[in-house]
Order: sequence, then C-alpha cells, then structure tokens
Amino acid sequence: MKRQAKILTALMVASVSFGAYGCAPKEVVPPVAAGQAEKVEGVEISVASFELTRLVFVDGDKDVYRMRNDEEVAVLTLKIRNTSDTNKTYKSLHAAAGTERVQICTLPDATKEAPNYGRIFYNPIKADSAKASRPVNQVVGDVDLAPGEVITDVYLFEKPPTDKELVAIVPAKIVGASGKLTLSTGELKKVDPPAPASINEPVTVDGIAITVTKVSTEYPELAPRTKPAKPLKYAYAYTSTPVMAVHVNVKNTTNAAVAYEPGHDKDASPVSLVTTTGESIKRANVNTSTATGKDQVQLTKTLEAGDSIDDVFYFSVPSDNVTVDFSLAGKIVNVFGLYEYRLDYEKTTPARPDLEPYKNAGNDEANGDEADDAEKGDDADKAEE
Repeated sequence: MKRQAKILTALMVASVSFGAYGCAPKEVVPPVAAGQAEKVEGVEISVASFELTRLVFVDGDKDVYRMRNDEEVAVLTLKIRNTSDTNKTYKSLHAAAGTERVQICTLPDATKEAPNYGRIFYNPIKADSAKASRPVNQVVGDVDLAPGEVITDVYLFEKPPTDKELVAIVPAKIVGASGKLTLSTGELKKVDPPAPASINEPVTVDGIAITVTKVSTEYPELAPRTKPAKPLKYAYAYTSTPVMAVHVNVKNTTNAAVAYEPGHDKDASPVSLVTTTGESIKRANVNTSTATGKDQVQLTKTLEAGDSIDDVFYFSVPSDNVTVDFSLAGKIVNVFGLYEYRLDYEKTTPARPDLEPYKNAGNDEANGDEADDAEKGDDADKAEE
C-alpha cells in the first residue's frame, strides 16, 4: 500500500504554445476571478481551490495509499453547481487529452505575438493507470446532477511556479455545452497532509473509528481452526518466534452495520508499516492450515451500529527501537479513506511461552485431557512470517 515507486505519470503536453492547442486570440480575455463562477447551460463552474499537496489515492483493488514525500502535485478543484430546474450531466475529462481536457497555463503577455501570447502550459498528470489508481475524491465517469446539486472534482498537474498567476481552461463540454471557460486558479497554496495519529488517538473516516491501543513484541497465541469438542485448559500453541504486534480497536459510530475484513489470511492486504527512514516492515502471517492467531479477527466480522472490536496486526520484529508509520486502507471497513498513525516501537525480549503447560500441571486429569496438546504445539513451528 505504501508505494515506493513513482505513482504519477506526466502527460507530455507541457510548455507548448497556446496556438498549438488550437485556441484563437479571442480567448485572450480576463479570466473569471478565483471563487467566482462562470455559467453555461444552467450550470455554474468555479475554482474551489488550487493546492500543492500529497494526495490520497485508491487503486482498482480499493487499496488506499498516500503519495510519497517527493510527489507533491498541483490539485485544481472545480465546483459544479446545477442552477437550472432540470437534471444536468457532468462529464469528467480525466481520460481526455490536449484541448479536450482541463488545462492550466500562464496569463497572456500583451507584449507577445498571437497566437500563443507567451502562454506556458503545465503538464497534467495522472496516477498509475496499470493499477487503475485515482485520487479518492476524483469523480469517475458521468454524474447526473439534480436541480441545485453541487459536486467537486479534482484535476492534477505538475508543480508550477508559485509566483505566477495561472488560468484554468475548462472545455464547456464538461456539462454538455460548446466553447471554453477561462477561470483564474487563484493563489497556489501549499497544504500539508494531516498529521498522523498517535497511540490511543482515534482516526475516524465516515463514522468508523480505528485506534491503535498498543505496540509490543510478543509471541502470538494460536487457536485451532476446528473448534475442539470441549474447551482447552491450556493454550493450543504459540508462534516459535516473537513478532511486532500493533493492537487496534475498531468502532462503528454510524447508525448502520459495517463489515470489518482485516485480511489476516491474505497475501495482499491493505496494511502498511514503514519506518520514518523509508524501510518497509514485512507483515507476519501467523496462520497455518490448522491454526489461526487467537487474538486476530478472522475472515469478516459484522459490526452493528455502536459495536466495537479489538484486533491485532503482526509484523516482523525490527532490528532496534524505531518510529514507524502505520496505515490501514479504508476498504477494511468499506470506506474510501486512509487511517494513518505514527508510532514509537521499543524493542523488547519477551519470555518464551510454556509450549507444554500440561506437563507441569501436577494432576492426572490435566494430563489426560491435554495429552494430545503435545502434537498441537507443533503449530508453533509452522507459523510463518
């Protein structure tokens, strides 16, 4: 989920002349001021914001991740309002190219000659198309707008100089009309992503709150996949090596049921743990063909309104004390968002668990009931990291 490769691709149309886009001199008009709307076919279109930031993306598998620190992009947010008394259709132009898409460029220079007037365009960019990635707040496809309805959509561009006033050129076909709209982008504002949460600090997305409650080194206890005929008196098994454990609490604060699916049994899962120096820490899968992590939620758990549940994610033990960035894609609770935490891990050496407690029980009944646990304890050696 934490992408270490570049995820953004430039569409190579930067620094070209205005005339190369087929724009005639009649378009050299003062742009509509930022925040003010231009109306076409009963729809108002305006620039809601123009920001330099690191976005949250979602891919085709619904995994959510944030761009790396060196991948800031300029984000143009358009606001579209249906002011008519009939339905209108908004057509997102993210897959379009050239003059068919939303563009940004510098203001015309009156000292330059037509047809370009010295304008410079900046690269539109997109996320990794191979993974079907997009910003979580980007519109997909066409959207029907009822009278009075408002939506926003985001278009991404390479970082332009911050000291130049820029213009957004928006094809009117975005709402089924002809011609182009010219809107001032306003000041490019740098916006840092929200700070990650700390331990015992909940992060809430669409009413689902997840809190990291503990970070520790431990030997996870295992439970049999097949429920025994009668309760076991002792632990079924433990892993043979310790792991780093990140304990969480998941709470549904909405008024509807939600499915929680942490993916502990899957090779690919929407969970990431990365040190602040950029080193990924591998997820530890303690499940075997006969045993599962006793404290882990298996498969899918339905949380009714107001319900909460505890869970734990296991990772390989880091070589030393370390500060880590822990993140969970919202798809584990069926929301589009990212749960982000910054956690301090202090490495410890926990005592090895007693893998054969029945041998020290001191009574025949315990030995009789638990004698077959000697074989069950072998699951500790099968647990894979």
